[in-house]
Amino acid sequence: MNNAIIGKIILAGAMAAAAIAPVAASAHTQAWRFQNEQARIAKGVADGQLTLHEYSKDEANLRAAEQQRQADLKAGNGKLTSAERAQLKTELNHNSSRIWFTKHNREQQR
Repeated sequence: MNNAIIGKIILAGAMAAAAIAPVAASAHTQAWRFQNEQARIAKGVADGQLTLHEYSKDEANLRAAEQQRQADLKAGNGKLTSAERAQLKTELNHNSSRIWFTKHNREQQR
């Protein structure tokens, strides 16, 4: 993968991370986790630890969790219920594990 493509992927990741701003103060921790996971994915691409396919899957999983969080916040007037927070935490924990695995498996960028 050439540097131009890697640069575009990192730029897209940075733009997505900037778009994940906390909608409400109660959601600050979750927003921080999304930004952290986004940064881990971008670093994996930059380091050559993630292939384009792995990057796409990890991004899709993270995006799905963020879309669910946004829907829950919208439905709850900017607040998450304790059940929604617990579900989101579980999803983010699974995403974090998947990101770790894809960064540490033996697949490398070509």
